[in-house]
Amino acid sequence: MLKLLKANIVVNLQFYIRNKLILFLAMILLVGFGFSLVPILAYSSVNERFNNILFIINEMVYFAKIFLAAVALISIWYHTSNKCVKLIFTKPCSPELWVLSHYLSAALVYLVMLIFIFFIYTLLSFIYGVNFQSGVFVWIFVKFVYGMILFSYLLMLSSWFHPVVAFLISTMFSESVFYYLAIMFRNGKDFFDNIIAVTIFNSIGKVFKAVYYTLPDMSPLIEKFDSLNTGLRLPANWITYMIGIFVYTTIFFAFSYSLTVFSLRKKRF
Repeated sequence: MLKLLKANIVVNLQFYIRNKLILFLAMILLVGFGFSLVPILAYSSVNERFNNILFIINEMVYFAKIFLAAVALISIWYHTSNKCVKLIFTKPCSPELWVLSHYLSAALVYLVMLIFIFFIYTLLSFIYGVNFQSGVFVWIFVKFVYGMILFSYLLMLSSWFHPVVAFLISTMFSESVFYYLAIMFRNGKDFFDNIIAVTIFNSIGKVFKAVYYTLPDMSPLIEKFDSLNTGLRLPANWITYMIGIFVYTTIFFAFSYSLTVFSLRKKRF
């Protein structure tokens, strides 16, 4: 089983390298990242230099996350639409093992990206004389988990829908959209004196709030890590928050993984 899993991971990594669409996206992201880097490190203030370094590594994580999302949308769809999995599933390779290999392949690639970003942070901190913040290790872990939650969600959607449709669903039906809709309708009722209009707005706001709590959270407990995101400083109860993230991620992975496998077993290849 481990040998077969390793073989699938190797094939997935080769697919990432050889797929022209993924390579084209990677080039666009690199160009976009290059344009986003203005000469911001020329300041003399140590505090400003630290903020600029933080801006750079956050931008790098943002582009790495986009790349990870693209891999999630393309991977399963490409193989199923081109009937590539028929040969795979006729061999001693179950859909469960094949999907797991996609998780591990993406996790490996994303982890390598984050390790590279960590070295960039360390190098810039040394060059510009900024104190190294040990909270960067937890920051890397949190970014890794958030990225893999997004990957798991998009991989699940792309196993059921076309990548474009899956992307639109993830964008239009995100928890942030319904959060702001709930707030908008909750506050909007204050502009009406008519009891019917107030009731309608209040009811719609509650529906949006219910949908918000139903949809998966791509960044669980992110509000608890404000000090980590803004200054790489660990919050007071960071271990408790990490346990909460771990529990949520485990449950979400099990849910999305099961739906992905179920989708593949329903398809006819």
